[in-house]
Amino acid sequence: MTTTYAAEIVPVVLRSYLTAWLSLCWGIGILLSSGILRALVGLEGELGYRLPFALQWIWPLPLAIAGFLAPESPWNAVRRNKFDLAKKFLLRLSSSNEQEAEATLAYIRHTTELERVETANASYIACFKGTNLRRTEIVSVAYTNFVDPY
Repeated sequence: MTTTYAAEIVPVVLRSYLTAWLSLCWGIGILLSSGILRALVGLEGELGYRLPFALQWIWPLPLAIAGFLAPESPWNAVRRNKFDLAKKFLLRLSSSNEQEAEATLAYIRHTTELERVETANASYIACFKGTNLRRTEIVSVAYTNFVDPY
């Protein structure tokens, strides 16, 4: 979800950097949790297992504040048919003038309409037919490796 949001909000020139940063944040989080567990492995008593669980609750408040202050995605506004709101978000997110915002909004509307037409008759059964079957297999293998790499 964060990668999709980043791709919709950030200018095209910076998208690759931000999406790479999001992956790096996952790695930093894993490294941080491993360090905490390693530091507390020798701790005797209840604190040895309670402290790692307590430390994970540091993150919800800053993330909730960041989520509240994060700008709305113009793509999401167009998908909900709120074009004036999308234009407002586009003007807020970029230093573009009104004409550039209109052009970007037209592009978003066109792309959204193409997506609607393409997915009009989509179903879950289509995931297991033709070329979509191969995509489903790839995602399933990638998910199982992510969940349990051993």
